[in-house]
Amino acid sequence: MRWSFPTWQLDSQADPRKLWGPRNARDRQSRENKDIHLKEDRQVIVNAMVGLLGPETQTSIRNSAKFGNPRFGYAWASLIKDGTIIAAGKVKKGNNRLYEAFVLSRQEPEQ
Repeated sequence: MRWSFPTWQLDSQADPRKLWGPRNARDRQSRENKDIHLKEDRQVIVNAMVGLLGPETQTSIRNSAKFGNPRFGYAWASLIKDGTIIAAGKVKKGNNRLYEAFVLSRQEPEQ
């Protein structure tokens, strides 16, 4: 089937065997690159946190690390999951609101 606005049309020349197939080398390389980026991004976050004076919010840490989502989110979740980063209570910000704060755990992060 092919979309031909405003309806679907039967495509008699399409080969359904080409829809799915084994992953190729390019897909494997892409997955390996994501793993490399994750390790690098984790290290950037840890390095940014080392430079902080105390517990900070996730947003402050992301700003110190100088990169945004979604890569920050993946690396952050990984660091929380393995215990490299832990919650450290609340901190009050300039608007007098309390936000969850985080610090590096005492254990050494994986290299």
